[in-house]
Amino acid sequence: MRIWKSARIALLALTLPLLGACSDALGIDDDEFNGRFDYTGEVSGAPFYTIDGTIDIDVRSNNEAVVDLRWIMLDEDQRVRYAIESSSPAVARNRGDYIEFSFEGTLQDGSNDIEFILYHEGPIRGRTMIGNWELLTEQGDEEGEFTAVR
Repeated sequence: MRIWKSARIALLALTLPLLGACSDALGIDDDEFNGRFDYTGEVSGAPFYTIDGTIDIDVRSNNEAVVDLRWIMLDEDQRVRYAIESSSPAVARNRGDYIEFSFEGTLQDGSNDIEFILYHEGPIRGRTMIGNWELLTEQGDEEGEFTAVR
């Protein structure tokens, strides 16, 4: 009986440091998560439209980060439909390996100003973020998926 108890304690002592290492590797508080991510995406219902850009992330605490974004939607002829570049960073909320953030502002569409809100959310796995985005404007809403890799 004592041998089994000693063996379980030894196994637990070996396992706990490994579990801590895994959570750091997957979580947003990992130092490797800070930095610039190259961003690509797609638009739901518009298979020839693409999204390109960058996301810059600066982790401030276990549940908060500051995010800057350069986001460009291209049409089927590779012409810019919308371009969003943050003039001030968004505060991101994160829970473990999941992040969400949004930007608000004004887009130029020819001579028209269009108010917008651009949401992002998704899990982070090491140096890769995969998730969903949603663009809300006066002219209608668009959504899609994205991948950002550091």
